Amino acid sequence: MTGAAQADFAAVGNAKPAIILFGLTNDGGWSLSIDEARVTLENELDLRIPEVAEIPESATAIRTAAELFIERGSKIILGSAFGSSDTFKEPSEEYPDILFITPAGTINGPNLKSV
Repeated sequence: MTGAAQADFAAVGNAKPAIILFGLTNDGGWSLSIDEARVTLENELDLRIPEVAEIPESATAIRTAAELFIERGSKIILGSAFGSSDTFKEPSEEYPDILFITPAGTINGPNLKSV
């Protein structure tokens, strides 16, 4: 993202992130990489980032996990599955103060980014 795009895509207040993983944290792929980044951020920023693993790539499962994290106060929801991009579209419109991010997607919006 460019500097201007990053400025437009920022959490308001406590950034409190949460992660929804498609696979196991030791899958050797996306889930492992995201989990390793989570551990690094937790150590460097002295915070706890909740995550849930083995969430099926279905809209119902992804959305249920996202809404649970939102109810618990998360302001940034990262989904690891390609299906997160499509699934996050509707809740991103319902929750404009929540940032939704997926490293494997095609849909973007004011608070939804595929990176």
